Amino acid sequence: MTKTTSIKEPYFSHDLSTRESKEIKKIINDFGYEGYGLWWAIVEYMHRNELELGEEFLILNDSRYNDKIKSILTNYGLFRIEDNYYISDRILRNIYEQEEKANKNRDAANSRWLLADYAKEYEKVFGRKPEIDDKEIKKLKQLSAKIPDLKKKLPAVLTKLATIKFDLKTGFVPRSNWLLSDNNFQQILNGQYGELKIENEKLIEIKAAKDRYIKKVENYNPEEITSRKDAITWIVKDNVDHQIEDCHRELMETYGISISDLTEYAREIENA
Repeated sequence: MTKTTSIKEPYFSHDLSTRESKEIKKIINDFGYEGYGLWWAIVEYMHRNELELGEEFLILNDSRYNDKIKSILTNYGLFRIEDNYYISDRILRNIYEQEEKANKNRDAANSRWLLADYAKEYEKVFGRKPEIDDKEIKKLKQLSAKIPDLKKKLPAVLTKLATIKFDLKTGFVPRSNWLLSDNNFQQILNGQYGELKIENEKLIEIKAAKDRYIKKVENYNPEEITSRKDAITWIVKDNVDHQIEDCHRELMETYGISISDLTEYAREIENA
């Protein structure tokens, strides 16, 4: 079968030498350049879809071309039939090459995000970014592939790393290089150096909401708001995450502001 990959929008190159192939010359000789166009229509379709025997009409949904399409599919050696499906080895090769390239690009992007997350969490705990070599990057990728939700567990692992103490005489302090060598990361995760406190998603969400509220309160200075217009302006501009907090409600009650008033002002800003 042709469409066996996860690529949403496969593409193909229109080789300049296509018309020079013996098979294409035969198609043009038998059907003129209409046949050449039909061949490209088949190629386009089969880059997106599997084509089963008996479904040749799907290429153009025009019965006038069905016989010519069937002939191109079966008589020129450009396609073969396998498990009741038309197969083009050239199309398969093209799609697989694109998927391989897409996978490499996806892996590279995931690696960048993984390293960025690791560096960010490490800096929170130790006050500086980690120094990581290629071997340690490879180890981090392996851990990510093996450990579910690694990103969520990083803060707990790194916090625990900061508390581990070895022989004080040597002055050795375990840091990123130690964590990403041998099986040390897994041992910390398994609790060998003490129980980990991994925040669940609900607690993280609650903490984020609390942080947002604290920030709002810190930015809130009632003395700067002396009119209904000031109050509406401040609430709308401060309320970027669409959460009405106590400080907002206080102003709304004081100046008789409704949700519709806020919505109308927000719309005016967008249209300005």
